[in-house]
Amino acid sequence: MGRCFYCMDENHTVSDCKLKLDSGLDRDRKRRIRKWGYTPIDELLEALRQNLFVPRHYSWLIYFFRPLHVNELLKAEAQSGLLTGVSDIYSNPEFIEAEQLFKMGYEKFKEREYQQAVVIMKLVLEKNPKDYRALVIKGYALIEQLEPKQALAGFESAAEVAPANYYRSVAFLLMARVYQSIGEIDQAIILAQKSMSSKLPQAGYLLVLLYVEKGLVPDALAQLQSVIEQDRDYLIACCYEPGFSKIDVELNFFLDNLLKEYKKNIDQKLERLRITFQEARNLEVKQYDPLDYKNARFKYFVAEKKHATQGYFGFVDADRLANEAAAYLKTAKFSAVARKKLALGKLKEYVRMRLTGGLVVGVCAAGWGLVAGGGLGIAIALMYGSGHNYKIFTYAVKGAAIFFLWTVILNWRIVHYKKRHFLKGFAERFKKQPGNPKHKHPKI
Repeated sequence: MGRCFYCMDENHTVSDCKLKLDSGLDRDRKRRIRKWGYTPIDELLEALRQNLFVPRHYSWLIYFFRPLHVNELLKAEAQSGLLTGVSDIYSNPEFIEAEQLFKMGYEKFKEREYQQAVVIMKLVLEKNPKDYRALVIKGYALIEQLEPKQALAGFESAAEVAPANYYRSVAFLLMARVYQSIGEIDQAIILAQKSMSSKLPQAGYLLVLLYVEKGLVPDALAQLQSVIEQDRDYLIACCYEPGFSKIDVELNFFLDNLLKEYKKNIDQKLERLRITFQEARNLEVKQYDPLDYKNARFKYFVAEKKHATQGYFGFVDADRLANEAAAYLKTAKFSAVARKKLALGKLKEYVRMRLTGGLVVGVCAAGWGLVAGGGLGIAIALMYGSGHNYKIFTYAVKGAAIFFLWTVILNWRIVHYKKRHFLKGFAERFKKQPGNPKHKHPKI
């Protein structure tokens, strides 16, 4: 094997690689991510220009390709029956024996007795040929024995029997890594492209490294941007990656433009939010739903705190929070408008009902007025003689008109009072409460 399968170093073999079982690797990785991810953009770019990330001592893909990582994944998934298939327990009478053999072979592998592990895994595959776990572990054991061609055959079989697309992509990725280690870059690129069907960021990142080795720098940088958008950690990974040492100038120029463009976009997005909130303050309170409006304000407050770090990770967080704030604002206005339309519809229905009822009551009151006025006219005619008979009709009409108008005016005043009371209560429901919810400052 030309290069170490795990770290691609040409100065040692697979068995001598100190990084493949380094338990402190993950802690170191997280520390570096946190340190540089929230570093202000200007300082990060200056560090890139001055090569403060050099010397690069390990590949960012070591964690994914280490046996410890893969074996833990396989062991966890085996407990759910996904990798071996629960139906095999009933269809294959030798399944239980194969499972016991796998556990023995797995223990031999962890004890670095790779030859015995290969023998036992072959016995497992004789009893259960579709055991994805056994094929992968056998492939790793063959890599440790410096037999990459046989390991490739095992990984190919694993890809054929993979129970899900994710595991098939992992198998393709392992095959691509083997081809990279023996110097067959073209074949490694083909397999890395196949492994991207599951959108694994590790697959995209390996493809970037392969493009760099092949000299396809524009393709590598375009793919790197896609990987960084998928997983922000790879912005820091590429600064430490040994494979990028030959394109430091192009990489620094690419990252310089990427970071400045991202900063410009998030600045513009937050500025639009500021303007929107300012306009919201100048509008009537009832135009926004109070709960969604407060949520939008809270998201915007946290976004500004993240943005203040002036680091790439801070900008990514601020961008996500700004999008959430904009969504809350949109929902707040939409829900408020919808509620207002519903409320006004109910109000119109109420007013129409009251006016219709008022007319009916007015007609009834006019009848009583007609009787009352007519009675008064009859009394006057009896007191003053037949010459006053015309007053019977006159008083009847006047009484009907007075009773009708009085009833209608009284009903209109009642409707007007109800309308004002209704709208006042509606406005109170949408009363804006300035500031953040309970004025709590979130922990950043």
